[in-house]
Amino acid sequence: MLDACFTDDVSAILTPMGQLHGRRELLTTLKAFRMPWPVMQHMGAPVSIDVEGDTASMPLGRIAPGQPDAADGEPSYVAHYLIEARRDPAHGWRIARMDYHPK
Repeated sequence: MLDACFTDDVSAILTPMGQLHGRRELLTTLKAFRMPWPVMQHMGAPVSIDVEGDTASMPLGRIAPGQPDAADGEPSYVAHYLIEARRDPAHGWRIARMDYHPK
């Protein structure tokens, strides 16, 4: 199922893994990195979604565990994923780029 989320030529910059190119490298690296923590999850919320034709961009705010909101009531993001997607007629929307930006 995770395989279907990404384009064949996906690229990513993920701390601490660095630059990754292609679906196989990305998925292999993500699975190996997460193996010691099978129950850890990152929660996120779209900050915005901009669609232009068959491309879309979405900054995704990573929510701080146990602190979804700051004292002022605004979302408490500890980082952002910048996600770009492409629509493929045969497969729908797939992530083509994913960059992680910690605060």
